[in-house]
Amino acid sequence: MTARWVVDEVKDQRDLQITWQPFSLLLKNQPAEGTPYYDGVLRTYKMLRVMESVRATEGNDGVFALYWELGARIHHDKDREFDIADALVAAGLPAMHAEA
Repeated sequence: MTARWVVDEVKDQRDLQITWQPFSLLLKNQPAEGTPYYDGVLRTYKMLRVMESVRATEGNDGVFALYWELGARIHHDKDREFDIADALVAAGLPAMHAEA
């Protein structure tokens, strides 16, 4: 199930409350260092640390705002080299979380 489908199509029809639970493909799959997959998911591990920093101070709504912004950059814009601090600001969140 995709987040966009749940938020755009299902949430209001089913009166759902979503609690965002980020996870790391680096921790889940434990790929070998030096492989292209490892290099790709290593960057997402940084995003996980930032997400958890946002959760600690901004709560679930902050996680949603950042998740949505990251999804737009990665999946829609096909940008995997963006500055995480810029993404935080675009999501209406303090850039200081980028230091997590």
